[in-house]
Amino acid sequence: MEEMRCNQEKNCCEECENTPSKPKPNKCTNQCCEPIELRCPADISNAICIPVLTERIYDYVCLKSGTMKLIKDLVFKVKERRGAKYGANEICVKDVLVEFDFIGLMNEDKEPRLKSYIDKKEVKFIPDECSPEFECGDVSLYNSYKNKYNIATSSSCCEKGKKTRIAQIGVEFYVCNLVITVRGKIGCEDFEACTTYSGPILNIMDGKTTPLDFIGEICLPSDEFCLNMKLKFDGCIDVDCVSPQEKFNPDSCTNPNREFKADIFSSLLVTEKIYAIVKEELVVYTSPSCIKCSDGNITSTKC
Repeated sequence: MEEMRCNQEKNCCEECENTPSKPKPNKCTNQCCEPIELRCPADISNAICIPVLTERIYDYVCLKSGTMKLIKDLVFKVKERRGAKYGANEICVKDVLVEFDFIGLMNEDKEPRLKSYIDKKEVKFIPDECSPEFECGDVSLYNSYKNKYNIATSSSCCEKGKKTRIAQIGVEFYVCNLVITVRGKIGCEDFEACTTYSGPILNIMDGKTTPLDFIGEICLPSDEFCLNMKLKFDGCIDVDCVSPQEKFNPDSCTNPNREFKADIFSSLLVTEKIYAIVKEELVVYTSPSCIKCSDGNITSTKC
């Protein structure tokens, strides 16, 4: 911001000549990569070798997507306060509190409503039965997914892995029991008001959803592996500004519910965690007495 103000004061844009645009390298080119490896410093001189068939996390990435929206004429209901006499005064909002029970995707009959693309191939994801669903009235919400069919990677000249573009397009999120509470003053009287909502996020007025796109890269095996993926969404809603658009109406006939309208600036930020998982025959080194046993006994505090 400081640099922008300085440039405007010096009128640099009027004095300098326009420079031609420079070409940028293509970020979609195939790049080789390596799977996640963790080095353990533990002494394995006395370890025992055991063969296992297990699932291994090949790579793990986090993608973020968000949006901001102005919601017009949102209705707030003023809570009753003993002894308060609210006249036809200005409404001043000082504090805003946002609470909700759950943010997730809605699925009907567990049919996938999550469009995902790996390179040019569409991959179907379904809710992960190992993760509990959230019941919001008559609607089931989910935030953990797995691929419906095994994903076959394509061969590549890379020795281990190849960076692959992954994208989810038009992901629609829903919120359960969103409560926005505002506190401040009506004239000289303290007040508290709230509004509640459950449904498509940032869609209180027009009946249209605000979908998000997640686009990134993940390292996948380059030797025609069949792998699985797990997706985990974690969302957050915030309200930065509440601006009442009218004075409070104290008339019990024209405003029996003690309501007022306000415009709000709200934001949604969702983080998606993506796990690429491969099944492998591994050799595990186990070392005796490496894991210490904790005391799980129940003892009296008087002894």
